[in-house]
Amino acid sequence: MTDLQTATTEIEATDDRSPTDFFEAFSDERRQHVLEYLSDYGIATLDELTTRVASREESPAEEQQIGISLVHNHLPKLEETDIIAYDPDHKTIELVADPTELAPYLALATGRDSGARGR
Repeated sequence: MTDLQTATTEIEATDDRSPTDFFEAFSDERRQHVLEYLSDYGIATLDELTTRVASREESPAEEQQIGISLVHNHLPKLEETDIIAYDPDHKTIELVADPTELAPYLALATGRDSGARGR
């Protein structure tokens, strides 16, 4: 079975969130970088995620602009689908979705191995 077939099979088996929710979450490259990082580490500060996203973009914007876009656009979209929890007071972002639930979407969106990674 190819990685794409495996990922598709795993997507069909996901019950908690609809595939549409995940496809929306992964439809933007910045959100992909955020979810990839959080699937590896589980929790991060806004500064850590901003730095990670800036380092992954081919033509990175100014880090301050990336941080603003995360806070006002990308993190709220991820929070709406209960994939992450964002604490604006402490500026921390925590993955609340099961990393194994994200793995097939990461595989499709980023070409990453579909095996789940630990926190």
